[in-house]
Amino acid sequence: CLWSNKKISENESFHLFDIMLYNNVLSLFPILLLTLFSGNLQKTFEFELWSSWDFVVCFAFSSGLAFVLNYSIFLCTQVHSPLTTSVIGNLKNLVTDLVGLFAFNDVKRTPLYMTGILIATLGALLYSYFKTMTILSRSKVRSRY
Repeated sequence: CLWSNKKISENESFHLFDIMLYNNVLSLFPILLLTLFSGNLQKTFEFELWSSWDFVVCFAFSSGLAFVLNYSIFLCTQVHSPLTTSVIGNLKNLVTDLVGLFAFNDVKRTPLYMTGILIATLGALLYSYFKTMTILSRSKVRSRY
């Protein structure tokens, strides 16, 4: 999905909001089918807090934050490579995991869990290092000419 967004955004006739609109419209039908067949669509309409104004305000705020997150991901993909966007997403998940690991006491610190966090950390750091070295080497080559 990130690769196709990057390729489409390279076309000058599409604006970032156009790409987001098409992406959301194209995913609407499959999501509606999935929620219909899983029974979640009916549960959504029967939810008792839809009449509560504080729930609706929190839901609207959450929807606004989802839009900002979606826009940020699309913007990051447009400015950087899809791989960079994916690594940044994994790095964000890593930070979330580490905060949860130290903030909450109900996380089971198994060797497999800690190994996964270590591998994710090393992967993100190595990618950042090599990406930085590539950019620096390109700038040195350009400055020679």
